[in-house]
Amino acid sequence: MSTQPKTLTVGLFPYLPSWNENGNEVKLINLIKDVLPTQVSGYNIEYTEFDCYSDASLQSLPDVFSTDSIFLPYLVSLGGVKSLDESLVRGVTGDLHSFVSSSASVNGSVYGFPQYLCSNFLLSSPNATQQASSLLELAQKVGYEQIVYPDVASSSSFTVFGLYQQLLQSSSSAAVDIKASDLPQSGDQVNKDITQKYRTILDSTVVASQREYINSVKQGKPISNYYVGYSESMCEIKDIIRDQQYNVQLIGTSDKPYVYTDVLALNSNLCDEKQKVAVEVIKNLLTNTLVLDLLGLGLTLPANKNGIAHLAKSSNFYAQLSQQFDAKESEVRVLRCVDFANKEVKNCAGVLRPFLQHIAVATLRCLTADTVEKAKSGHPGMPIGMSPIAYVLWKFFFKSSKDDVNWLNRDRFVLSNGHGCTLLYAMLHLTDCNLSLDDLKNFRSLHSKTPGHPEYGHTEGVDATTGPLGQGVCNAIGMALSEAHLAARFNKDGQNIFDHHTYVFLGDGCLMEGVAMEGLSFAGHQKLNKLIVFYDDNSITIDGKTELTFTQNTPEVMRGFGWHVIVVDKADNDLVGIKEAILEAHTVTDKPIMIVCKTTIGYSSKVQGTAKVHGSPLGADGLKNLKETCGFTGNDFFHVPEIVRKDFATVINRNSEKLSQWKQVKSAYDTTHATESQLLQRMINHELEGDVMEKLPKYLEQKKIATRSTSQQVLNAIYPLIPSLVGGSADLTPSNLTDVTGCQDFQPNNRVGRYIRFGVREHAMVAIANGILYHGVLRTYVGTFLNFASYALGAIRLSALSGLPNIYVFTHDSIGLGQDGPTHQPVEVLPMLRAIPNHIVFRPADGRETSGAYLWAVQSKKTPSSMILSRQDLPQLTGTDISKVALGAYVIQGDATPDVVLVGTGSEVSLMVEAAEKLKANLKVNVVSMPSWELFVRQSEEYRKTVFPDGIPVVSAEASSTFGWTSFAHYAVGMTTFGASAAAEEVYKLLKITSDNVAEKATKLVTKYGKQAPRLSLSLVGEEL
Repeated sequence: MSTQPKTLTVGLFPYLPSWNENGNEVKLINLIKDVLPTQVSGYNIEYTEFDCYSDASLQSLPDVFSTDSIFLPYLVSLGGVKSLDESLVRGVTGDLHSFVSSSASVNGSVYGFPQYLCSNFLLSSPNATQQASSLLELAQKVGYEQIVYPDVASSSSFTVFGLYQQLLQSSSSAAVDIKASDLPQSGDQVNKDITQKYRTILDSTVVASQREYINSVKQGKPISNYYVGYSESMCEIKDIIRDQQYNVQLIGTSDKPYVYTDVLALNSNLCDEKQKVAVEVIKNLLTNTLVLDLLGLGLTLPANKNGIAHLAKSSNFYAQLSQQFDAKESEVRVLRCVDFANKEVKNCAGVLRPFLQHIAVATLRCLTADTVEKAKSGHPGMPIGMSPIAYVLWKFFFKSSKDDVNWLNRDRFVLSNGHGCTLLYAMLHLTDCNLSLDDLKNFRSLHSKTPGHPEYGHTEGVDATTGPLGQGVCNAIGMALSEAHLAARFNKDGQNIFDHHTYVFLGDGCLMEGVAMEGLSFAGHQKLNKLIVFYDDNSITIDGKTELTFTQNTPEVMRGFGWHVIVVDKADNDLVGIKEAILEAHTVTDKPIMIVCKTTIGYSSKVQGTAKVHGSPLGADGLKNLKETCGFTGNDFFHVPEIVRKDFATVINRNSEKLSQWKQVKSAYDTTHATESQLLQRMINHELEGDVMEKLPKYLEQKKIATRSTSQQVLNAIYPLIPSLVGGSADLTPSNLTDVTGCQDFQPNNRVGRYIRFGVREHAMVAIANGILYHGVLRTYVGTFLNFASYALGAIRLSALSGLPNIYVFTHDSIGLGQDGPTHQPVEVLPMLRAIPNHIVFRPADGRETSGAYLWAVQSKKTPSSMILSRQDLPQLTGTDISKVALGAYVIQGDATPDVVLVGTGSEVSLMVEAAEKLKANLKVNVVSMPSWELFVRQSEEYRKTVFPDGIPVVSAEASSTFGWTSFAHYAVGMTTFGASAAAEEVYKLLKITSDNVAEKATKLVTKYGKQAPRLSLSLVGEEL
């Protein structure tokens, strides 16, 4: 005996069930049946079409919600219209009201027909942003803030009467022609006449646009003004599309026209067996048609295998469904959440989120262009092009709170392509980081908060001073290194005090810079997985297309460096792709990450994709065109729609909550790990763990020793007193002597190490050290040969500009290094270093002065210092004094009424002592050690004249360029040529840097001037006025 086949009914509610095509009626249900299953697990699946505006269909709904059916509402066919005129605005809004009003009980279930606001009618036409903005504002007027704005929950239900009353009172409602007598009372069924008016308005627009759309597709014409879906959740109807690719301008991620649906309102009364069958039906639907908008419990999911896990939390049915997919955590956009038992709208949020995000991106693009235009200078191209990336990063990921701008565990952001700073300033403004619209309008103005490139310490929220390309990415590497080290030292028992990311924007120019390549290689070796770099791959530099100069395969180069590389091919608009790339980056545990973003420089402007948009304002016409393309009016300057501000308010609130949660963790940590907590606080405050002066070597023995060696001895002495101190060398540890006894290396397998092997990467070494200091907890010292300081000069300069108290250990400071010859013997380097503002150069004469130099350096808060140290052994001199180094220059031996003053630095101070000995029979000689020009000129004029008395001739000696010595000496013994490859003594003699030459010149000056020598300025600016 045969068994009667069991049946499960699937109810389809297409918004437009059929249309005429060449005189023939085409039914959507017939197209759908071609891709949906007719048998599942022994059940026959019957598809039944219902017209949501038909009384007959409405009356049959109780049957649909029997225990033998599931319900797929609003299967929308080929959505997309050319314009959103006023009537359409009213119609869509009216249907939104219809949804709320018709949520009535039918046999224990709730049903409604949500033609929700804008979901099927969003466009990418030139004025789409303005139109959508109008829709959102209208929705706000009629009381739908919770539905319009994402992440906002509402616990109250809505009354039909109140909603319609608000609609009547709104300024845009007059033409809707709703009379008070038409208004249904609370609990009534929706007025069918009113609904029919809305349907007529919508159908007249949709049918016409769909007919034109279908015809264009069949004729192979490019389609450019349709928004046919807002994510990958679209159903492709192959019978119409025929697998062809078309030029469809999408706001979402796909580049093909799709059909999509508000899929899946499930009957909660299905028995267990039929729930299992329904699971199979839906699984088939999801995998075979790419349909995903699951609105049964009000959830819209971003991709067809993501987010279902969220549904599993709602019922056993969804738990079964989730098991059919590799579900993973993903954002859920909630339209409504209908509680079948209580029949209330429990939670409303932004179905409009995808389009709202593009309004925000358009706002960023126009805001950055306005900022450059107002200043009449700047770089609009990169900010316009990278706006989508900045928006997604800040909107969904970036962790930083205006409530505590120095929050230890905030994410760090570095704009390595610093010329695009208007984008950073715009983000700081929108996230309420003490930067107003007026500040943006004052871009590049004197004393403004918005200088032409980001400046650390000048603008709140700027984590690094950038501009010289390539520096910023190395700064970010230092920040990521700091996070890894501090996390390893201080995170305990699941209480993570340090757990943040460092994000970087960079462009082609950065990647051409050697410093960036050095740093990227280093980061790959160190496996800094909390470092995420966004590469603005726009193929344009100032000279033109990168094919002129830069044709390397960057993704492969980065993979070779040991990086994880993700490519977003359409980063101009693909917000979903950008977000998914960042989500993937967060899963990487053993490599730094580069996200290659294929962008168009100056996107949406007349000069997009060209070098013209890199560094010049768009001009009035160009700016107007950009705004109109983005959907704004051309005369809207510095305009931020309220919906965008509310969008960013969710970011601000989220980060405030994250800060609050972290503070709770930190408070608990302070109790459970009090010792570590107190140590960390002292490190943050840069407190010393004892009396440095007491611990410093005093060098009382008269023993010759190179100052590079005394430097190592001092480092060993102070290292225990400075637990925040980390340092290293550019592959010159045995020569620089920068290692400390007992100090472990920082490596991927040992993050607690405090000694960093930078490799032969001098420039990156200094820039990375700057990043460590920007991070805010650790102190740094780094070493190389003095002659190679030139390689790192750009980064040294930025440390001074940014007020970073780095300590530079520069050894092999002169011709005293000997046979390595002129390639390694510095000549011009000292004057270059001395010329950098806010930078102290120390050239100590012996061990005591080395101790004095470090004593000053470790107490410095905002000034870097350079230790200029000898390779050759030097004597410990009588008269040198640790405490007097801070004076910059002082007399180490002499007479109260000298005839001549001999001044030297470093190794040449002992040479001056020798010269004085040769002169003492005939002249009274004062010998001055001058370890620091910069500190000396800070002293009072009275003190400076005690060192260099008026009228007394002065001879200087320094194995370096004589440049600058005219401020302090009447004659300078030094270098005017390069050195030579020979023993040090021979080179000194060759260049006449000898005690005999000094004595000779001193005798001649005394003979010439007596005690009437010309006045010396004793300053770095010339004569005192």
